[in-house]
Amino acid sequence: MTGLAVASLAALSLYSMSGFGGGDEDQVEVPAAAQLWNATVTDSTLTDTDLTEFSFDGYTHLQGTLGAGTISIKFDEVAKVDVVETETKSKMLFLVTLKNGTIKKIGVDGSTPLYGKTSFGAYKIAVKDVRKIVFTGGPFARPGASASPGATASPVRTHEP
Repeated sequence: MTGLAVASLAALSLYSMSGFGGGDEDQVEVPAAAQLWNATVTDSTLTDTDLTEFSFDGYTHLQGTLGAGTISIKFDEVAKVDVVETETKSKMLFLVTLKNGTIKKIGVDGSTPLYGKTSFGAYKIAVKDVRKIVFTGGPFARPGASASPGATASPVRTHEP
């Protein structure tokens, strides 16, 4: 076997073993949040995607900065979110329309993932690629989940977004 053939065979073997072949390791896994929410996400190409089991980095609240502080807003309080680009896509501005009609401006890390399920597969998108989120249903109890009175829908993160 020539040196070129051996090198080509070795490269092909590495390619197929390293996860570049589109195997299960590339599958989007939707985190199991405590509550189920439905939302429609509009991305930067203006494509609307209807999602079930929608979550913000696996949580059922939005988290970002409000002034010099950190804020968590439960999905229960949110009607929709309009996303505005900032000078860099590392930080995005969420214009959060609450169900009571007020709008809050919060800064959100652009790399934060949003998850959900479509009727045809699992979905993941970074905040930097989102233009709008409209909540269309929820909360729904996760089948088989035992909810205790006064329990929070999801843990509040204590680290920066």
